[in-house]
Amino acid sequence: MKTYLKIHKDDNVAVALSPLKEGTKVIIDDQEITLKEDIPQGHKFALTDINKETPVIKYGAQIGLAKESIQTGSWIHTHNLKTGLGDLLTYSYTKNITPLEPSESVCFDGYRRSNGKVGVRNEIWIIPTVGCVNNVATAIEKQAQQYKKGSIDDIVAFPHPYGCSQMGDDQENTRQILADLVNHPNAGGVLVLGLGCENSNIDELKKHIGDYDERRVRFLVAQESEDEIADALEIIKELAEWADIVVENFSPGVMDRLGIGYEDLKERNPKIIYGSISGFGQTGPYRKKPAYDIVCQAMGGFMALTGEKDGKPYKVGPSVADALAGIHMAFAIMAAVHHREETGEGQFIDVAMMDTAFSVLENFVVTKTLTGEAPTRNGNANLGSAPFNTFRTKDGYVAIACANNGLFTKLVKAIDREDLLEVPEYAENNLRKEHEDTLNPEIEKWTMERTAEEAVEILDAAKVPVGPILGIDDLVKDPQLKARNMLVDIDHPVLGKVAYPGNPLKFSETSELCFDPAPLLGQHNDYILKEVLGLDEDKIQQLKEKEIF
Repeated sequence: MKTYLKIHKDDNVAVALSPLKEGTKVIIDDQEITLKEDIPQGHKFALTDINKETPVIKYGAQIGLAKESIQTGSWIHTHNLKTGLGDLLTYSYTKNITPLEPSESVCFDGYRRSNGKVGVRNEIWIIPTVGCVNNVATAIEKQAQQYKKGSIDDIVAFPHPYGCSQMGDDQENTRQILADLVNHPNAGGVLVLGLGCENSNIDELKKHIGDYDERRVRFLVAQESEDEIADALEIIKELAEWADIVVENFSPGVMDRLGIGYEDLKERNPKIIYGSISGFGQTGPYRKKPAYDIVCQAMGGFMALTGEKDGKPYKVGPSVADALAGIHMAFAIMAAVHHREETGEGQFIDVAMMDTAFSVLENFVVTKTLTGEAPTRNGNANLGSAPFNTFRTKDGYVAIACANNGLFTKLVKAIDREDLLEVPEYAENNLRKEHEDTLNPEIEKWTMERTAEEAVEILDAAKVPVGPILGIDDLVKDPQLKARNMLVDIDHPVLGKVAYPGNPLKFSETSELCFDPAPLLGQHNDYILKEVLGLDEDKIQQLKEKEIF
């Protein structure tokens, strides 16, 4: 067996294919070389004397420079080889392709696929599109081992942590890797397992897969199939008999297909209140459209109204469409509970993120319906009042709001600009709004001569609505929020002590709600299965072994 190899004719090194001892004689290019030291398997040795700072050549290309003079037959590694890149941060690679003609006909034991590719193994692969279905993929792998026989070498799942949190190239790279797995010839059969609501859903992934053999590649959407989670669905149905309220946020139709929609659970519990939150609701032409907060902010009107007049539209910083949908659902559930107490009837609640965003557009919608003119982005200015905006100071900005003549009078007196009261264009609120392009700079002359703190102190004393622009660093130390108990410490079992926004609802007769961390995924499963549903330990263990819970 050959124990060493010179890869390219121009190389000044060869590679040991197995460990070579000091003193071993090798013959390369009709030259006999005696090794001067032990050469580990896979490592290089010199075929000629290589002077210090002279290139070391492998694959016909420079791979580095000699740190010191290297004698023929010496081991070459990091101790005597260094990079030749130096401070160079960019480089280019020019391919030099030499076509190779087969010298002889050779064969190997393998598997030829319908697309002409060949593999050396014949396995069945389960490939999840998103990390959310990893447990289902591994459960299928475990239960399918009984089919590993005959020509089937193995049945393997490929769980991964990637999914909807990825963006841009990261997400594209993940999709391409998954597509490459699907097309790999070592897989005789492939099950692509999707969730149904993920960004890299099966339809999207098919664009990267390209043409495929339908006999070899199959697809399954977990949210559209009952089979792999039949036990879990039965548990959910049993829970529905015990639960007062069910809340879900799947795409419309998914829960019905799974057999746990409102009508299904209503049969078991006629008094159940069933809340469904989705991007666009259960009805209408957009009902099947996938959504995230930014999409619903865009389509609910927020982004058309947020940003400078001639600038780019912006979303509101926090995920307000998500929050609004949750808040509306909470109030709807309370109303439904009241209705049930009065009538004994449960009901279905349909909340759409787009609807809730649109519902808080207040006078913007009314302005359009009354005047025919649709309000547009106008920075921080108010729709009908001035001065009502943010104003620069020495060290930042302040927000000033004057929505009537009385407040405007207080403002101009506080800043020693009572002369502005004599300007006809500023006599009334509607006139000030029309001429805010001249009025606001007059106000800002005053604020620019002061710090934000100074401006706020003076205007507060004059009872003018004013406030600094507080960042998160400011808010977590703010005395008002502290006095209102709006920052509470929570002991989280994983994260430790975490400060979290408190409860904004303050009741005169109800004590402050006690804050506990949100339960971890599956934290209360044992309690619910045992104490609520009355399942014994054997049944619970079976569910765990199937990775249902």
